[in-house]
Amino acid sequence: MARFPHYRSNVVALGQLLALARTDKEVRRKLIQNPKDELRKIGLPEHAVQLMDFEVVDASQAKTTVLPYRLNQKKIDQADPGYLVPLARQFS
Repeated sequence: MARFPHYRSNVVALGQLLALARTDKEVRRKLIQNPKDELRKIGLPEHAVQLMDFEVVDASQAKTTVLPYRLNQKKIDQADPGYLVPLARQFS
């Protein structure tokens, strides 16, 4: 399930973009060069595009971790175990 504000059609379009980027070097180059522009082109709403701050990496060459789209900085600063423990389990 997508972890960002979205419409069902956005999930399909995002999946298609990622699949195409895996097989088409030009699409991958554009996605790496400016991911937010490519997300706009597939129709992702601007508020969702602005929530994302990421870079495209080749997972075969780097260890990757996917974080939730928005962390609660206040709970992190307070070291809230009810928030941090489930978050930490995502990485083990």
